[in-house]
Amino acid sequence: MIEVAAESEPSKDWYPPFGRWIAVVLASGIAALILIEVTHNAWLDICDQFHEPPTTILGVAIAAVATGFPFAFAMWSRSRQVVAIAAGAAIVEGLVWWWLFTPVGVC
Repeated sequence: MIEVAAESEPSKDWYPPFGRWIAVVLASGIAALILIEVTHNAWLDICDQFHEPPTTILGVAIAAVATGFPFAFAMWSRSRQVVAIAAGAAIVEGLVWWWLFTPVGVC
């Protein structure tokens, strides 16, 4: 009876790779925000003509790496649960970067 209960219990083998993936997401996201802030003077003010907007090739490349690296790490972990979560997170993160890089209002 105890063996049957142990077999039906969900596996928690994906918890350590998920924790490492969370660390990668946080580190790459914070690093990307800092890099964009340091390399571009106008963060969230991309209509300011006196500053370089973050929508340059460098800014977009930083955002792409910050989105793609955690997804690649999840693929490398070979955990289905982590890959599924990472795919959804990459989509949401891409939408957030698009929102941050899109001017709002009249330039």
